[in-house]
Amino acid sequence: MNLADHFNLLSGRTLASAALVLACMSASASAADIVVQQWGYVNPPTTPPPGANFLTIQSAINSSSAGDRILVRSNVNGDIVTTYPESIVFPALNIEVLAQPTHGSEIVIDATLAGGSVVTINSPANTRSSVLEGFTVTGGVGAVDPFRVPAAAPPIVGGGIYCLNSTPTIRNCRIVRNKARQGGGLYVHMVLSNPLSSPLSGPLIVDCQFVNNFASAASGGGYLPSGGGLHAVNCSIEIESTTFSFNRSDDSGGGASWEPHATPSDPPLAFVNSTIEDCDFHDNLALAHGGAISAVVNSNLSVSRTLINSNRASDSAQTGGGGGGIYWEGSSLTIESCDISSNFAGAKGGGVLIESDGGDMGTPSLLKHTTINRNSTGSDLTAPHVGGGVSAVLGSGLSAIETVFDNCLIVSNESDSAGGVDLDGSAASFSNCTISQNKARGTFVAGGVRHDDGASAINTVKFTNCILDQNLGGLASSPVNAWEVDFFSLGTQAQKTITFTIMQKGASGTGLPAFMASASNLTANPRFVLGSVTPYSSNQRFYLSHSPQQVANSPAYDAGSFSVGPTSTVYGRTCRTLVSLPGYSFDTGIVDIGFHYAETVLSGMP
Repeated sequence: MNLADHFNLLSGRTLASAALVLACMSASASAADIVVQQWGYVNPPTTPPPGANFLTIQSAINSSSAGDRILVRSNVNGDIVTTYPESIVFPALNIEVLAQPTHGSEIVIDATLAGGSVVTINSPANTRSSVLEGFTVTGGVGAVDPFRVPAAAPPIVGGGIYCLNSTPTIRNCRIVRNKARQGGGLYVHMVLSNPLSSPLSGPLIVDCQFVNNFASAASGGGYLPSGGGLHAVNCSIEIESTTFSFNRSDDSGGGASWEPHATPSDPPLAFVNSTIEDCDFHDNLALAHGGAISAVVNSNLSVSRTLINSNRASDSAQTGGGGGGIYWEGSSLTIESCDISSNFAGAKGGGVLIESDGGDMGTPSLLKHTTINRNSTGSDLTAPHVGGGVSAVLGSGLSAIETVFDNCLIVSNESDSAGGVDLDGSAASFSNCTISQNKARGTFVAGGVRHDDGASAINTVKFTNCILDQNLGGLASSPVNAWEVDFFSLGTQAQKTITFTIMQKGASGTGLPAFMASASNLTANPRFVLGSVTPYSSNQRFYLSHSPQQVANSPAYDAGSFSVGPTSTVYGRTCRTLVSLPGYSFDTGIVDIGFHYAETVLSGMP
């Protein structure tokens, strides 16, 4: 092919590309900065101050074109807080609305007088290039989502920010003291795939704070997520470096919640894939499930490097509610390098509750490099509450949905039964986990782990390279129940495998494997010592004694099933300490049994 032929072949594409480039250049050339500023005086002039174009944000938005920046400044009077008493609606084009406060001051958009949602972004044309940045968003009471079912009485949604079919970027904002039926702080609904972005995508939320928002609960009965801080319907959301605190849902999802189809117009059987990274969920409340996070069918979530502490899922009687930290139903959940501590659930799953039933599309859930510490449930000894740390429950419609615990520290959790982990009809595997000092309060067995195989041979459970130690099951008057693990079965029994594992008090129950038949298992004191990492965290109590730093080697030292290498889960991590700071001696050679800490420990995270 000569040059002329090549040009003729590509000329249509080239001309089209050139036209697109020229259009973009034209849009860029016409983009402008539009300045909004108030005087801040009593009886101010009716015209903007010098250098400003408008007195209100919405007036500036109404005059904007694609690519423009709306620069909202502190008032001329120099007040610490500048309040714009309005609600704003983004146009169907990409603009940036940016707060530019003076040093140490705050710019607030307050919809208390205007009503509705504080910020509305409701066009597919609003992609990640539509930006809201730097504001405090408050006083919103939400708006109607016309696509919700039932159409005759759709719920009021999105008190602070309401996104419909849009995928904006929300950065460095404080969403504070807003309310709605769903999504007190932020509500997102993707009715149709966004043609300008990836299917079922959603907003990007970075460096934000969701504080003191309220969702009064969805209609329709049952446990439905409503999201005190955030509620997402049929869409994926990326959340980075964001705090959710003191938010409340009178249903499920005190901090944030996800749900699938809300309308027949939603794409059928579509999975959404959301991520939460480097975030902090604390002191959120749900009266049903999921004190921090709740999600139901078709919602896949990855949570990494996140603190989930002091959240609560419980009714006023402290007898209902599950998943004090996280509630997940019938979808895929990955939790990695997180700290889940001091959460409370009224009934089950003080830290995490994972459920599936016949109508769900359950897939394995993975908890990796994660600490589950000091979580608890309410108490009802006539109908015992279970799973102080984690509860995994499989309904009758599914089988062999596995919960995988990979290098987890599950310690000091408490419930009526199964103080550490309750597995109800669920398959599970534990590798390099330390499960210690958990407590079952009543006369019930299994301070550490309880496994009910649901009389299904495929609901297997496996322990490899684990330590189960000092878990208390039953009252002091019933020491026979003080087992690290209890296996329960009626009828057909699932396979139970325990290898390269230390259990100080052993295991009990039906279908008990010949525990001591494997020379790799021990009933011994693992010899825990306190780590030397600063700042101190109670999570650091489970390093292994080893010479020459301590008096003697722990029996878990170099006692595992594989050699540590670059592809190993615990590579670059340790069970050991050094006297000198920073206090690490990485595990090499034959792997040590038990949980391995990361190279650095910050803010209590493992």
